[in-house]
Amino acid sequence: MGQGSALTLSLGAVSYGLAAIGFLILTFLLLTSWEGRAQGLRLIVASAVTFLWAALLAAGLDRSPAGGLLALLSELLRYGAWFFVLTGLMRSAGIAPLIGRAAHFAWFGATLLLILMPLFSSAGLPTPSPSGFLATTGLLLALLGLLLLEQIHRNARRGGRHAIQFLVIGLGLVFAYDL
Repeated sequence: MGQGSALTLSLGAVSYGLAAIGFLILTFLLLTSWEGRAQGLRLIVASAVTFLWAALLAAGLDRSPAGGLLALLSELLRYGAWFFVLTGLMRSAGIAPLIGRAAHFAWFGATLLLILMPLFSSAGLPTPSPSGFLATTGLLLALLGLLLLEQIHRNARRGGRHAIQFLVIGLGLVFAYDL
C-alpha cells in the first residue's frame, strides 16, 4: 500500500460509527413496536436524530468550517430531541414544569444563537469559536439533561422506576459523558 492510500480510522470515527449503528437499530426497533402514543413518537424522533448526529460525526463532516456548524447544529438538535422526551415524561408524571421550560428555553436560545452566529459575524460582532460555543452550551445542556433525569427518577412511582431505569441510566451516561 502506498503512503497516501492507507485507511486510517480514528477512535472517534469508530465510536461515532458504532453509536450511529446502535441508534439506527434502536430507531427501527422502536418503529416496529410503536403503538401510536405521543411519547413513543418522541422517543423514535430522538433516536433518529441521535443516529443522524452520530453518523455525521463518524463521517468526519465536522472537520470543515461549514461542517463544524452543521455538527454543532446536530448536537443541539440531539439535545432538543431528548429534552422533548424527558419533558414529556415529566408532564405525564405531573412533575413541576419549570425545569422543563428552563431546559427548552436554554436549548432554543443556544440553537437560535448558533443559527444567527454567521449573521453576527458578518456584521462585525464578536462571536464565540465553535469549540468555545460547544464547551459553554454543551456544559449547560448536559447539566440540564442530568437535572431532568434526576427529577424524573426521583418523582417516579416505585413501579414506574423499573420501567424507566434503562432510559435514565443510558441518557445519564450520555449526558455525563458530554460533561
